[in-house]
Amino acid sequence: MDLDLEDLALREESYKHFIRSPATQIGYKNSLKRYLAFLRLKDVDESLPTCPNPNSRHIESQIISYIMHLRERGIAYSTIHFLVAPIFTFYQLNDVTLNRKKVSRYLGEYERVARDGAYTREQIQIMLQNADSRLSMIIQILNSTACRIEHIEEMRNRSLKYAKDHHFEV
Repeated sequence: MDLDLEDLALREESYKHFIRSPATQIGYKNSLKRYLAFLRLKDVDESLPTCPNPNSRHIESQIISYIMHLRERGIAYSTIHFLVAPIFTFYQLNDVTLNRKKVSRYLGEYERVARDGAYTREQIQIMLQNADSRLSMIIQILNSTACRIEHIEEMRNRSLKYAKDHHFEV
C-alpha cells in the first residue's frame, strides 16, 4: 500500500500546492494510509465513488466507523481530530461534499490531558539554580521574550542589543 502524494488528489499537483508544509504532507499521507488500512482498501482510488453523485452518507458512515474504532482503542480526542482532518481534505479536493458537523459530533468531548502552563517564579528560580551559565542565559531569554525554544537557534548576535545597564535586549 505505497501511496504517493500525486495519487491523493486525482494525481494533480493541486494537493502539493494546497498543503505546502512537507511535515503536514507526511502527516496527511500517513493518516490517509491508516484510514485506507481500516477500510481494507489497497488504493486511494477505491475510496472514491465512481458515479457523478457519490453517496456521501455512505462515506460519512465509514468515517464515523473509523472514529468509533479509534475511540474504542482509547485514542485521544486531539489525535482523532488530527487523523480525520486529512480524510475530509481528501474528499473535499475530490469534490465530495460531506457533512462535517454531523461527523464531528462523533469525535467526543475534548478532555485536557496534560497539565501545562506558564512556569511559576519558584520553578524558574530552581531551573536557574541548577543551570550552567549558558543554559541560564537561554532560560532567561525564553522567560523574558516568551519565544519558543526552537527559535533560539535562529537568534544571532545582531538580534541582541546591549543596553546601558549591562543587560541584553532582544
